[in-house]
Amino acid sequence: MAAWFYIRRVVQPLKALTEATEFIAQGSLESPIIVDREDEIGELGRSFESMRRQLLGAQQDRLRWEEQMEERVSSRTAQVHQLMGKIISAQEEERKRIARELHDGAAQGMAAVMLQMAAVEESMPPDREMERPRELARRAKGFMVNTLDDLRRMIQDLRPSVLDDMGLVAAVRRYSGTHLEAAGIRSEFQTSGRSVEMDSDVETAVFRILQEAINNAARHSGAKTVSVTMNFEPDLLWATVEDDGSGFDVEAVRTSSKGVGMDGMEERAELIGGRLTVVSRLGHGTRIALEVFLGG
Repeated sequence: MAAWFYIRRVVQPLKALTEATEFIAQGSLESPIIVDREDEIGELGRSFESMRRQLLGAQQDRLRWEEQMEERVSSRTAQVHQLMGKIISAQEEERKRIARELHDGAAQGMAAVMLQMAAVEESMPPDREMERPRELARRAKGFMVNTLDDLRRMIQDLRPSVLDDMGLVAAVRRYSGTHLEAAGIRSEFQTSGRSVEMDSDVETAVFRILQEAINNAARHSGAKTVSVTMNFEPDLLWATVEDDGSGFDVEAVRTSSKGVGMDGMEERAELIGGRLTVVSRLGHGTRIALEVFLGG
């Protein structure tokens, strides 16, 4: 009887307190510790209950603080995204303006001068004495032709008219073919699915991302072939630019000043709710994949 009384009065309450402290140690603070005694065990139980309440209050305060911080971060992130979107839109408008001014001003003027040089060359008599001036006029005309071609490529880089006239797929196809072939690289372009109409900001962002990827492949990859693919699903666009070039260390480039272009592509992708993936390995080429939800 004495042993049973001891177990009931001492051991069982201590066992209950031990289990309660284990729950507290595991982070379970919701269940109160109830010990209906006035002796040392009761005092110990009340101390544990006071500790539980303090820990629970601290946990709730921390959760409230984390929620407030998440709300602030989310708000600041949304503001940053909105600001970046406005900056990119302003950049595109400025690109349009400069491209239009170059086309209507410098390009037209240069074309007129080129025609005048051709007229001067044709108007020269076929005398031997005029051979030197005729050669100079021919060279000047050739220089004007090359300069006009460079200017037109610059205008297309600023804002390809085909993007406004014929849409995204045609613009990417033409851009990849023109710039890769100019760099001596074989260009492959494939598309599947039905192209869908998308918001102009999204369309422009997708084009700029693929433009940067194509330019990087043309300038830095040392590739023989670059493949560009665009696959359309009802509410999704998958686009890839893949080369068989020298490849690079993605993390090393990302942390260096050379990673600015990659950061710009990722920022544009994030702004339109997309995701950009860059996979590359030294000696094994590079693959840049863009996934954009179109919300169809």
